Amino acid sequence: MHSDCRPKRLLLASYAALLSAGICVGYPAEAANNPGKTAAPTVAPATPPSPGLMPETLRSEIHDVVIVPGTAQTDQQLTGSYGKAQPGATGGMVQGSRLGFPSVGVGNATVGISIPELILPGMLAGSLFGTAKQELQDFRDALAKDLANAKDQPLTNSRLALHVYQELRGSPDVQSHLFAPTVEIPKDTDAVLFVNINDVTIDVDGDDAVLKTTAEISLRSQSDGTTLYRKWFYYQDKDSLGNWTADDNALWRDYTNFALDYLGRAIAFDLFTGVDLPQQLQPVQTDTLVVGRNDVWEDSSKSRAPTLAWKLTLPENNTDYPWADSIDESKITYDLEIFDNHHPVYGQQGIADPSHRLGYGLDACKTYRWSVRPAYHVNGDIKYGQWMRSPPESGTGTGSANEGKKASAAPALIQYFPTLKIDCHAR
Repeated sequence: MHSDCRPKRLLLASYAALLSAGICVGYPAEAANNPGKTAAPTVAPATPPSPGLMPETLRSEIHDVVIVPGTAQTDQQLTGSYGKAQPGATGGMVQGSRLGFPSVGVGNATVGISIPELILPGMLAGSLFGTAKQELQDFRDALAKDLANAKDQPLTNSRLALHVYQELRGSPDVQSHLFAPTVEIPKDTDAVLFVNINDVTIDVDGDDAVLKTTAEISLRSQSDGTTLYRKWFYYQDKDSLGNWTADDNALWRDYTNFALDYLGRAIAFDLFTGVDLPQQLQPVQTDTLVVGRNDVWEDSSKSRAPTLAWKLTLPENNTDYPWADSIDESKITYDLEIFDNHHPVYGQQGIADPSHRLGYGLDACKTYRWSVRPAYHVNGDIKYGQWMRSPPESGTGTGSANEGKKASAAPALIQYFPTLKIDCHAR
């Protein structure tokens, strides 16, 4: 592959300036920092992300972890976007995130750091392949311009690392710390978790556009620098181009918030806090909550502060988690969250009973989405189950939290949460 620093069509002015400075699309930052050195192009991994959670044997060995925003330099040969091999009907794929990753030394390792002013304009400023519609080009340019002018960009390594840290902060199983890439890591740290947003892509199929954010984690031993665990995560949502571009791309800004929320949760769950116990959770009717006659996932209330309730059913003789048979159900606690289509509006942790009355009133004549997750207390440890979601339309499995169907109707993260419609005359 030859270095190609020729300007592409539809480039931002700031991006063209980067090209003229010798920074090339599709190459690791190492090539830009070392003009005389030829770096291998970034490539997609040959296999999809590993299924399941990080092995319990590895979890049990890590009691102190430092979270660092960025990616280990030794991984750069393998970086890239998983699942981007096939473009959409009009080929709306965009990349260039390596513009934001110069290399610096950190403790015993070298990592790539995010420059907020460069990373997302770089991601979205690459040329569109194929015969992209003008509407798509305008959308891409509008997003890139919005991000280039933003003082506080939404999708950065630092923000994702903060989300992971917040998810791990309350865990009694592992002590977590959040370090800047330039801070030296203590030698007695068990492992270093590098958290990296690789890219954002736009994939167009007919009148619909799919936005996809891909992140990568690399867990490394602090003692010898070996990679203990590595995995890809992604979050995507779909909608018409018209909806994505409405109200000055408001749906895009909602997307970035939900993408960070999902990725932070998924990384923490996979590595340290979660168990894939095949639990069953579903809403239960109360004096102020009415579940749907034909669908228990469609709930309504004539109270602005209803009492929400749910039922948890645990499996028997679980071979994957033998400790599940010894769970004392009276010690299970729950976390509750309520969302509108833009952000969380209510949350409560450590609920002792399978019901909760809201502490304040929601807005009347509005529909929300709500869910709970169980926290299993076993031998002094806490392991979280999955959030309550309805099964997908096929009736098998659990609804996906990272592949949306229509972002304007419900973001992917909450699309399978039970609905909560507050009556227009509710008090």
